[in-house]
Amino acid sequence: MKKYAEADIVNAIEAIKTGASIRQTSSRSGIPRTTLYNRLHGSQPHRTSSSDRQRLSPAQEASIAQWVLAQAALGLRPTHAQLKDFAARVLALQGDTRPLGRRWIERFLGRNPALRARRGGKLAEQRLEEAGAEGAGPATRRGRVVHSRLEGLGMVWMELGD
Repeated sequence: MKKYAEADIVNAIEAIKTGASIRQTSSRSGIPRTTLYNRLHGSQPHRTSSSDRQRLSPAQEASIAQWVLAQAALGLRPTHAQLKDFAARVLALQGDTRPLGRRWIERFLGRNPALRARRGGKLAEQRLEEAGAEGAGPATRRGRVVHSRLEGLGMVWMELGD
């Protein structure tokens, strides 16, 4: 796993432009020489270059993230299924009715680390009781939800938000 941020790359490129060698800057900053060389010659970060292939724009994803945080502030943390439904509605406004991919939630949360998942508490228990499905919680492995018998019904035992 890389131990440098985009800001580190920008600082290293500035150092190279002011006269430092790529090899020297690479060894000091811990950034691979190939990364510095490629950036100096016009390549873009993966996140930036792949954003045009995403169905939701970065601005739309940011507004969805703000919606999740607003719901969490009200005490109404959305479930994964509710988040996916909300994103599908945003896409439907553009005329895109194709369903989101199976791993969209996981990748969306990876792109928006402020939306860390929390273990469901009393609110999640209350939702399950209202649905009439006591005791149908998920199997977990190392703190992550592996599967849930209620996932297809929109009831996942993880809630989003801070």
